[in-house]
Amino acid sequence: LVMPSELGAVTKIALVSDIHTVFVSKESGKYDVYKMYLDGKDREVLLAGTGLETARMAVLPSPKGDVVAVASTREDTRNADKYLLTQLTLVDTASGAATTIESAEQITFVGWHGDTIVYQQTVAGTSAGNQNRQKVVAYDTKSDRRFQLVSANQLVGIQLIGNTLYAALSHTDTTLKSSFQKVDLDGTNKKTMYTGTIWALARTGYKTMKLQTPEKWYDYSLGDSDVVE
Repeated sequence: LVMPSELGAVTKIALVSDIHTVFVSKESGKYDVYKMYLDGKDREVLLAGTGLETARMAVLPSPKGDVVAVASTREDTRNADKYLLTQLTLVDTASGAATTIESAEQITFVGWHGDTIVYQQTVAGTSAGNQNRQKVVAYDTKSDRRFQLVSANQLVGIQLIGNTLYAALSHTDTTLKSSFQKVDLDGTNKKTMYTGTIWALARTGYKTMKLQTPEKWYDYSLGDSDVVE
């Protein structure tokens, strides 16, 4: 919004966005994904439920509102042990066209950066001690390219800040080192800022984070090469 410099000039402000809001409703008896404007107009089903979804399904629209990511069990896909898997489905909000790009034991949205959706997954069929059991993946919806950013036995904490993912990785395998890393969403510029056991990672400010270790807390500021006590 550009405000005029002249005193007394009239500025018109529209409070209702021209981008649809997206939400899940079970009013039909199934978990359907709806879209509508914030004033309630043009309400319609964007992605009809299959009846296989559970209450744990999640939706996350892109910043431009042209794509919505849906995590659900809509396809009733299972692993070799018959465990019900979660699918990541991308839906075009204009046409309603839906494309499933991932199946995993669990999928959690980290966030969007431009046209790239970033998500955490627990890989289907892996044991609890597998060093690649949990991953963070970035998927560019425009180029149809997928980038595995980090993987570990357990992801203690992750933060998406701009085009960079910050992650605290934990391994039960004593031959592997737990660490605090950062990596750009195209998989480049990966760097380790701390090596050792980490219990928690928390963002404390616009440019700051804290790492909790068994011995002490460490501070990290964006752009620094290492953590500090």
